[in-house]
Amino acid sequence: MAAARPGLSREQVPVLAVANRGGGNASAVLPKVSANALKGALEPVIDTDIVPVSDTDRAYPPCAAALGVRHDALNTSAGERVRGAPSTFGPSTTVTAG
Repeated sequence: MAAARPGLSREQVPVLAVANRGGGNASAVLPKVSANALKGALEPVIDTDIVPVSDTDRAYPPCAAALGVRHDALNTSAGERVRGAPSTFGPSTTVTAG
């Protein structure tokens, strides 16, 4: 079923998708995009030595702090899709919620 109107709306359901370089992945439907919702979905599936890489949503930095991990954000609005050589980040996990 299509949304009643285009763009962001309450009709959209936030889905978190996680993928790591080792081939593992996970996904979860979130009640909303918030640090607490992200933490609840990520905590059971990530290790503490990872570096989440995501867009610049405001929920990611407090989530990463609560998980005790470093977070790198790509400015996808400015067209940034990668930063540096992949090996510079060590273990990493790409996180997308939207």
